Amino acid sequence: EELELAERLICEHGLCVKYRNKLIKRMEAFASGRSLYGVMKRGDDIGRLCELLAAEKLRLNAMNFDDLLKNAARLLRSSGWSPRRVIVDEFQDCDALQTELLRAMASPETKLFVVGDPNQVIYSWRGGGRDIFRRFAAEFGATELSLPVNYRSSATILEAAKFFLEDRSQLEGTRDPGAGIVVRNHYNPFLEAVSLAETIWRLHETGAPWREIAVLFRLQRQSAALEDAFARRGIPFAASARKSAKEALAAETADETDSPAPQEETTEDAVRLMTLHACKGLEFRCVFIVGVNYGLIPLHTSPGRWEEQEEERRLFFVGITRAKDYLELSYYTSPDDPRVMPGKSGYLSMIPARLLEEPDEAHGEADLQGYRRMILENREKRGAQDIFGPERTEEAPAGAKRALHPRYGEGVVESEDDTSYTVRFERYGTKTFSKDFCPLEFL
Repeated sequence: EELELAERLICEHGLCVKYRNKLIKRMEAFASGRSLYGVMKRGDDIGRLCELLAAEKLRLNAMNFDDLLKNAARLLRSSGWSPRRVIVDEFQDCDALQTELLRAMASPETKLFVVGDPNQVIYSWRGGGRDIFRRFAAEFGATELSLPVNYRSSATILEAAKFFLEDRSQLEGTRDPGAGIVVRNHYNPFLEAVSLAETIWRLHETGAPWREIAVLFRLQRQSAALEDAFARRGIPFAASARKSAKEALAAETADETDSPAPQEETTEDAVRLMTLHACKGLEFRCVFIVGVNYGLIPLHTSPGRWEEQEEERRLFFVGITRAKDYLELSYYTSPDDPRVMPGKSGYLSMIPARLLEEPDEAHGEADLQGYRRMILENREKRGAQDIFGPERTEEAPAGAKRALHPRYGEGVVESEDDTSYTVRFERYGTKTFSKDFCPLEFL
């Protein structure tokens, strides 16, 4: 709504604002004192826009989440009231505005207690940072208590995780070594999803509850192939991204839109599909981290951006340490994305061979042949060519506008290319489906 309001003001007042596709970031940058953005050499009307937007929000009695934080801090300071005690969890995720609110709460008599992990600073783009603990200690004269013991992960998993920390001596474990870490190669994301569905099915048959299994990935778009494969295999799953306070507030006030419906935290017996950012604070008996290729894990970072590179490593550390007993890491030979490099990420080479357990390659090859037969049978039913050939004959019916999915219901077909369909669902947003494994029924 704020973005729509800003766009309206630009049009009404004839403002010249560059980088309109990044308007929110531009306004945030201006609030931080930066009027130029990207490769700009001269200023534009961003300052005037921010003035008009502030006045318009005041007229409408409207606030965004940042406004709530700023105004709450202002009211606390003017009231003279302060709580006797304040406890903050996940302190490493606090941005500048949240820290300012904490200052407004605290009087000289207030007892402050914050808990956080410098190894889990993964939101620097929101204003957090590793030096937040040092700054807190200096400002409030805090006493630091170190809790280096990890009670969750097996010794093998914890030892692997240490290689992604700046100081490996910071972490101690209490558990036995347990099973080795499995590193598996898949041809592409589609075959990976089918393979994971079979592996997870077998894990469940050995006694692992669905809710104790998680599949983690770097980007939300990686979820689609997994959802399709799991739905076809009959595996219950919950595809979610944990909401920040800002996102939760937006969900409370959202009208009906074409955006994905907010998904609540679930306690159902289902496999969890989530991004590495969303998994922080959770734990599972079995964890699969997919797409460990350069370009995904880690994402491409600019040369010399040391902090970005370190944050990518900390994010991988967070993912690894969600696992209690079993950890499997996989990468693609053919990522199906020009931004992702084929072959395993350098992160996998950082884990010593002594911590790894070789997968049963013979069993894996047998599985692959079975998947190949299944795919070919599926395509033969539609009169298609070999899945690995260049030609494809399966098409949506001419003029088709709507399609039915067994999980997402009815949706609108937005686009189609040689390999996939893109469909928009009212409650679940836009999803892309491979033609090789398509569960859609065209209406």
